[in-house]
Amino acid sequence: MPQRSDSSLHDLILADIGTGAFPFGTRLKAQDLALRYGTSSIPVREALRQLQGEGIVEIAPNKGATVARVDATVLREISEIVGLLHRHFTVSFARYCSEADLIDLEAAQTTLEGIPPDDRVALERADCDFHAVIARRCGNRRAYRLWLEQRRILTALSAPAPLSATRVAAIISEHRALIAAFRAGDVERARKCIERHVGNAGAIARNHMARLP
Repeated sequence: MPQRSDSSLHDLILADIGTGAFPFGTRLKAQDLALRYGTSSIPVREALRQLQGEGIVEIAPNKGATVARVDATVLREISEIVGLLHRHFTVSFARYCSEADLIDLEAAQTTLEGIPPDDRVALERADCDFHAVIARRCGNRRAYRLWLEQRRILTALSAPAPLSATRVAAIISEHRALIAAFRAGDVERARKCIERHVGNAGAIARNHMARLP
């Protein structure tokens, strides 16, 4: 039987939790998940332990794994972590980015702009790739891994929230403003751009959170 990586399984299970395939309290049996994702039980158990460490899954002796309650408070906390790291990475990038970094950022932006507004999965991936260019330039691998982990969790758990064509257009515009600030070497302007970008994304997340039980 082909084996999936633990990280791949982690993302698949997290995505299914985010879309409601596994609601709060659902029992997550390793054998059932292995069959669902076409792998064996061993990597599934590793992925569940990772999700337990992130607070998304609860594992109790003699009871196994269940989906934890992820409420508005949890999403707000994750959103704040992601936003703080975005700000830190952006200021660092504005100060130290090279022409090669800017070319990579432009390429990521071009990819994002070529995606249809209704393809949320591809848009989220492309948006993450755009910000990953900025985050990696900071050189702090621990901060980068933390940001990527929390970003993936937030994206998956916010998946049911609508992403309108208007918001997609705004994301493109906000990214372009950020690139312009980087090219001008204007750290303060870049900081204001990311504040606006994070604030607008946060407003959508808060609207989604308000609908949670």
